[in-house]
Amino acid sequence: MSGEVHQGVVAFQPTTPGCEAVMLGRIEVGEIGPVRDPRSRFPFYFRIDLPHSRTNARLNPALSIEDAREQVLAKIGSWLILAGLRSGASR
Repeated sequence: MSGEVHQGVVAFQPTTPGCEAVMLGRIEVGEIGPVRDPRSRFPFYFRIDLPHSRTNARLNPALSIEDAREQVLAKIGSWLILAGLRSGASR
């Protein structure tokens, strides 16, 4: 899914093996990657850094890279609605 654009706003670009940058337009706003702790119940994490976002500077668990992408898209979509940049009805 190298650089594939979602919803015309968000893209995931590979960085190091197994990791992706979360791009909002041309700006990197987060990352997705594998958890390196073998004791973790979740094999992947994501982090997003957006103004007034509850996910800032926090590693969030994900079951797979696809799950992480879906969660990122949902959180960025909610943030865009709260910021008044997208209406709640459009998806």
